[in-house]
Amino acid sequence: MTTALAKLAALHAPSPSQESGLAFARELEGCIRAVAAATAASAPYWADHCVAPSNKVAFQAQRLTASLSPVLRRHGYGAAHWCAFYAANMPHGWPYSPRFFGYTFVCPELYGHRTCRADAPLAALGDEARGVALERVGPARAYRVEMYGMSCALCAELRRRLGAPPYVLPTAVDHDARYRRMGLANASAGWVNLWDVHTFGLWLATELWPSQRSDPSAALEEIHRYRISNGEEIHAFLWGSMALLAEHEPPGFDPLPWVVRACDRSFALDARGPNAESMWECAHGAGHGFYMFYKNGTRAVAACQDARLRDAWRLEIANRTYHREGELWSFWKRVCFDGVWHTAFNKLDVPALRRLDAAGARTEADVKQQLCGGQPGCALSDKRLSGEAGTRLRLVADGECDAFDEPALKVAAERDEKTHLPACADEPRWTNGFGLGCDDYVSKGYCMAGRVLPGHEWVAGERFGNPEGACCACGRGQGPRPSPLPPRVGSPPPPGAPPPPPKVARNRTVAAARTAGAAPARKTVAELFDKYRGKYAGGAKREGGGAVSVFDIGARHGLPWG
Repeated sequence: MTTALAKLAALHAPSPSQESGLAFARELEGCIRAVAAATAASAPYWADHCVAPSNKVAFQAQRLTASLSPVLRRHGYGAAHWCAFYAANMPHGWPYSPRFFGYTFVCPELYGHRTCRADAPLAALGDEARGVALERVGPARAYRVEMYGMSCALCAELRRRLGAPPYVLPTAVDHDARYRRMGLANASAGWVNLWDVHTFGLWLATELWPSQRSDPSAALEEIHRYRISNGEEIHAFLWGSMALLAEHEPPGFDPLPWVVRACDRSFALDARGPNAESMWECAHGAGHGFYMFYKNGTRAVAACQDARLRDAWRLEIANRTYHREGELWSFWKRVCFDGVWHTAFNKLDVPALRRLDAAGARTEADVKQQLCGGQPGCALSDKRLSGEAGTRLRLVADGECDAFDEPALKVAAERDEKTHLPACADEPRWTNGFGLGCDDYVSKGYCMAGRVLPGHEWVAGERFGNPEGACCACGRGQGPRPSPLPPRVGSPPPPGAPPPPPKVARNRTVAAARTAGAAPARKTVAELFDKYRGKYAGGAKREGGGAVSVFDIGARHGLPWG
């Protein structure tokens, strides 16, 4: 077994502890919170549009290492992917809504892309906790490939703990006037997601290195097996790996055989489907990778059209009944060229943009003319790949980057990340004094996403051990306790939650008793809490078995909560 295969096989080995689905969900929650915290703290660097996209993605990939590496080792590729994308700060909704690509990767049931049982059992997450994706996610229209996502049960549990994806935290730049101006300017290019979709793939390339050095097929098999995005992780995995090949292989190393092995699986997938989407993604990623390997657009374009690639895939091409060989080879080259020049545009930093500005460049077409005019794949009328570069050129020309000091900004962002509050973790072995822990507060619907839910404030506070300070789902690690959300009229209580009697009725009873000169109504549960705490917490039993909790006090004594 190759080193790559051995490493990836180890990712799926059963955990010695055979931890429960709930423990897996809790660990994934911690990973998501940690990624969100690192993302928010480092935003002043990666959210600055003066940063070259390639530098931004490299910086973001480094932010994932501390959180994702342990999850990858323990639970496999799928769990690491879900953690990274549940916390991804992407304003246009990818991968959470169908608005951009036409389908949903994370919790697709939120948009009607799959049907989930309301009682999907967490106990079934044993295989999922070992990296085995169980549920297929069917794309709505745009991409017709096999894709798998987190199970309904896992998604439901994470939504109870974190709210619907994405889970993001406020950043220091959310209301900064300069950042807002830059964001509005770049929105015209169609790319407002500053947390890049390629980040995960670049992190994976670094994390697995050098296992993919001689043969990337095992790693690509893992990516394809749990195809849970449109291929952006393949793009960045290829360019990250080929950049590492350029760094570590001797002069004269030929990357073409490596690319053939990397993309073989893409051709095999497409042979079963109605179009060439998997091959498209690998071709585009190969273009990225050729540029990162050669650091020269002309040489990278030559590699994209090397006849050895066509000859290596001749059998796969011949087996496709819906594309003639010439058509598919032409398509491969065009998409590979796109990847080459896309990388060239993404590597334009502020000094390079200033040189273009000084040379008279003003538009996207000017940028392309300067970088690749007249070369294959550099269509001056095609705005798909240079729109962001043209926008950033205008930012430089307008003076938005005059005070931009990239090294200092990067150091400051890294410092802020290190001093940021640590990722939230539930207080170990905490209970509310009546046998309920943090997991129970989530499963019973008392808390979600750092808040005590409306209508359940009565199970919070000091009398119940202050779950707001002990449980992440109730508010631990959130700073000052947030104001309760306004109750939603007509919302039913979560399953298992004891609904408190209406306070209005109790108050009217007391008021009527006082008006009539009669004795006040009987004491409430809250008023008798201390008296009954010792009795019931000490192990009193219900009829029919089961320990009595404070939630039984009202029912046993006919008392309201108040």
